[in-house]
Amino acid sequence: MELVKITADTIEDIKESLKAMETDKTNLRIRGSAGWGGMSFNLVLDEPAERDLVEEHGGIKFVVQKSLYDMYQGFAINSVKRNGFTYYSIMPGKPDSNAGCGGCTTCG
Repeated sequence: MELVKITADTIEDIKESLKAMETDKTNLRIRGSAGWGGMSFNLVLDEPAERDLVEEHGGIKFVVQKSLYDMYQGFAINSVKRNGFTYYSIMPGKPDSNAGCGGCTTCG
């Protein structure tokens, strides 16, 4: 089971972001939010709970709720730097079958 696919460069970018936030916390939760285009994912500082899966990469612990992992089979995290900012993309290992048009009844 691989919870997170991440490069060494992205780990270093995350460490730089945490340093800029002046925090010594190293637990990052991958959180999902439902929207029109399906799920979107983000990273938040959080402690693991009883039903969470945890995987460490380069001193950073990634935390995912087991049910979220079961739905998406892991996540790939990448970073890109633009105009002095670092952006992160979090892509699920398994595509969201409900994403995009047709996943809800809002439009008819």
